Amino acid sequence: MSAKRVVVTGASSGIGRELSLLCASRGHRLVLSARREVLLREVAEECHRLGSPQVEVEAFDIGHVGEAARLRSAVQSLGLGRVVLVNNAGFGLFGPYHETPWETVAAHVQVLLLGAMAATRELLPLMLDARDGHIVNVLSITTQVALPGSAAYSAAKGGLYAFGKALSAEVRRKGVRVSHVHPGATNTPIWEAVGQSPPREDMIPARAVAEAILGVIETDDRAVVDDLVLTPPQGLL
Repeated sequence: MSAKRVVVTGASSGIGRELSLLCASRGHRLVLSARREVLLREVAEECHRLGSPQVEVEAFDIGHVGEAARLRSAVQSLGLGRVVLVNNAGFGLFGPYHETPWETVAAHVQVLLLGAMAATRELLPLMLDARDGHIVNVLSITTQVALPGSAAYSAAKGGLYAFGKALSAEVRRKGVRVSHVHPGATNTPIWEAVGQSPPREDMIPARAVAEAILGVIETDDRAVVDDLVLTPPQGLL
């Protein structure tokens, strides 16, 4: 396995944190991005201890799409290796659509869709120049199943799915892979903002989702994981 340059957005907690630690233990160089710099630097220190030879920290809100340019310069400082972008940053607030404040609806689109598109736009030229690269969009089971109370969240995740599929058709013959991971209910801090949730112990552990994403990243070069759906053992919660 060759070492890669892995960019993880939303790396300060949940799936992003677990994935960063796993990548570090595999010797990959890392760019970690999230809003909360203190938590992000704690993750970076742990990644160093686990064996990552280089970890760059970029603390900003991916919803501020102009900031995504910082990811390109950070990746370029990491030396050689395949560039892997994991579009993982996000949040979710759920409830009846007609009762959801418009600024909350817009924030879902800004962070989950436009933020990921902006990060992709910054790093894609590096991948195309090398004729080698990998984009992994961390989506949701809501791209596969209609769940009431998730209209804004589903629209944003579904938009990213459509974007990724179209992009894959555009770039896969140019050496760039695009993969989509669709987790069901996962035990992450996202539920703390919701206020209520299915039993957390019945959800997929964040570590298990991160292990699946690492598997996607490290899949043999002779195959591409286009879509991977993960659900809790008991099914949809």
